[in-house]
Amino acid sequence: MIKAKVCGINNSENLKSLLTLPVDMIGFIFDESSERNCTLPPEEVRKAFLRNTLTCKKVGVFTDAPMTKVLEKQEEYDLDYIQLNGKESIFYCQLLREHQLKLIKSFSIDNYFCFSNTSAYSFFCDYFVFDFMNRQENVPNSSFDFSNLRKYKGKKPYFLSSDFGVNDVDSIRDIDSKLFSFVNVNQTFEIEPGYKNLDMVADFIYKIKRPESFITNRSLKSVSNGF
Repeated sequence: MIKAKVCGINNSENLKSLLTLPVDMIGFIFDESSERNCTLPPEEVRKAFLRNTLTCKKVGVFTDAPMTKVLEKQEEYDLDYIQLNGKESIFYCQLLREHQLKLIKSFSIDNYFCFSNTSAYSFFCDYFVFDFMNRQENVPNSSFDFSNLRKYKGKKPYFLSSDFGVNDVDSIRDIDSKLFSFVNVNQTFEIEPGYKNLDMVADFIYKIKRPESFITNRSLKSVSNGF
């Protein structure tokens, strides 16, 4: 079953509501240059997870951050995973791994991406993220051919990230790879930066996780009640 990671949360009530849905990971961005930079108090986040979920994992998302910052936020928020979205080196990942941290390394990809570039990172990372976004222009790489994922010969499970929405459910479910583990739920589902539309998120996640025939014509009210 494909799992879902909702990323870029920066609202306490929105967080609590998301934790009532079958979300597998929630990402908190720690980057002052981002409009989704997490400013939630650490204790508030920890309590929300303790009171509302036993399974959802906290992910701290960093971009070329000083290692001291990563370690500080991991301890403050009790982060389960560290996601690295920048140009972090293999040595940087190795040093973080020595602190017993679980790592997710993101790679921006296009139709010409050389997947062998990920191989050395596999020694220190638990997951990869293959991101179709053009980060320079902050727009999706809509021309990406999903069949190119077959070129990935590694053994690490991976996330897929782009501006996915409900209209992409069939394409996502058609990806034939046992290593495809997570889909990122990003800004497509936002009411405003850091605040997700719960109905849209619920609809997308249940369609990703359940057979299409099982959920067709079911109301969001039924979905929200956990069937």
